Parts: sequence; structure tokens; C-alpha cells
Amino acid sequence: MIKFFRKIRYNLMEQNKTGKYLKYAIGEIVLVVIGILIALSINNWNQKLKNRGIEQAYINRLIKEVEKDTSYFKDIKRQFDFKESKIIRVISTWQIDNLRVVDSLQYINDFKSAGDINSWYIEPVTWTQLIQTGELKLIRDKELIDKLFDYYNSIKKVADNFNQYPMSMNIRAREQWTEPFVQEAYENFNNIGDLKIIPNANVFEKIWRNRNKYFNDYAAIAIICKHNKTHMNNLEVSSKNILKILEIYKRTIK
Repeated sequence: MIKFFRKIRYNLMEQNKTGKYLKYAIGEIVLVVIGILIALSINNWNQKLKNRGIEQAYINRLIKEVEKDTSYFKDIKRQFDFKESKIIRVISTWQIDNLRVVDSLQYINDFKSAGDINSWYIEPVTWTQLIQTGELKLIRDKELIDKLFDYYNSIKKVADNFNQYPMSMNIRAREQWTEPFVQEAYENFNNIGDLKIIPNANVFEKIWRNRNKYFNDYAAIAIICKHNKTHMNNLEVSSKNILKILEIYKRTIK
């Protein structure tokens, strides 16, 4: 009988030890889980801080680029306005009965200007990088992203339209303005910018004689300049608006 009770006592003691070991093991597991959760939380917090820093850097870069866009569109608009005024002067001279040129060098440079229009589109580096790297998702304001898409798409649309038709007109005009200079000394006319030397009388005569052939193309280029002044003005307004939105969003990044 004594042995029986001793056995029961021993079993109870063993069960008690097992219970303690089990509680200890569970406690260890709980501590490990808590440690993992804390580590994950700290890692997520650090990643969020890192993402905010990257987002801030991109917004700063976008602001700088859009500021350059604003200045650039204003400058291109001014160039189109200047080009239009030069071409209109030439057309006005052609619309009179007899050739009357007050300023020969200005007249020749006005005639030459129709072929001096160049492509103006510049690839948006930061926006392109955001798209290609997939880091656009770091910008949390989806409405801002939509506005940026609209902004850059409108620039590309205007640029593509300009390169498709106006540039072909410009190339044709460039071919035309070289025709009267065939017998002129190469260094006298084939330079970048305005001519510095008045060509011989034959050049003026050839231009006057072929004015009807030039007229339609030059009038079309004048209209193109007028339309693109409007486009540049609209893009300038758009760039100023998107710049304000970026500046406001920049102040919310924490």
C-alpha cells in the first residue's frame, strides 16, 4: 500500500514538472513571437521612413523639372512669336505690286527664318524614371499621379503633333529658301543664325519671281507659329498649376 501511494505521489510530481516545462516552453515561444513582431514592426517603420525619403527626393526633382518646363515653354512661345512676325513681314512684302525692300538684310533673314524652326520636345527624366522603375507607387497621392499623367501626356501630344506636320513644312521651307542662293558664295548664306552679308541682286530677284510658289508654305508656317504660341501658353499655365500642386503635396510628406 505504501508503495502504491509513493507511486501516485511520484506520478503527480512528474506531471507537475511536465506542466512547468510546458508553461516555460509556451512562455519562450510567446517571447520569440513578440520579438519577431517587434522586429517586423521596426523594419516596417524603417522602410516607411526610407520610402518617404525617396518620395520626398522625387517630388523635389519633379518640382525643379516643372520649374524648368515653365521657363522653357515661355521661351519657346517667344520664339514662335518672333518667327511669326518675321514671316508675316516677308509675306507683306510679297503682297505688294513691286518689290520694295527697306532693309535688305532683314528681308533676307526673314525669308530664311521659315526654315529655322526646330523640334522642341525634351524627355522628362524624373517622370520617365518613376514610370520605368515602378517607383511611382511611392507617391501616395493618387490624384496627384493622375494630374501628372495628364500633364506629361498633354506635353507629348503637342510635341508629337508638331513633329508630324509642322516639321515637314519646315523642312520644305528650308529646301525652298536655299534655292535662290545656289550661285551665292557658300560662306555667305550657309551659317547658323541670321546672315551678316547682303547677297547679290539675283537672290532678291529669284525670291520675288518665285514668291507665289513660296507664299502658301510660308503662310502655313505663320499659322503654325500662331497655333503653337497658344499651345505653349497652355502648357505654361499647366506647368504652373502642377507646380503649385507639387509644392502643396511636398509640405504633407512626413
